[in-house]
Amino acid sequence: MFYGGGAHQLGIQVVGSAVVTITVLVLGLALMYAVKAAGVLRVSEDIEVAGIDIHEHGAPAYHPEYAYMGYSAIPSGKPAGTVSLPAGAASPVGVGE
Repeated sequence: MFYGGGAHQLGIQVVGSAVVTITVLVLGLALMYAVKAAGVLRVSEDIEVAGIDIHEHGAPAYHPEYAYMGYSAIPSGKPAGTVSLPAGAASPVGVGE
């Protein structure tokens, strides 16, 4: 608008931006629904309740001093208060010391 393109150039840029936005939206939704149809969009309810950070990374993302207070990412049949970590996972600092 300020350097000689005028309203016509601005209109072309608005149309171009709209085309890109709609294309990305449609492709993103298609990809999301394809992943959902494959059954890998969400984790199981047990993992969700226990904390996905513990399941995926072997450590809590927040408040490590309260970690594993009766929660287990891997159902083990152990009594409440016991800790079940994925194989090879390190215990957070301060837990179990």
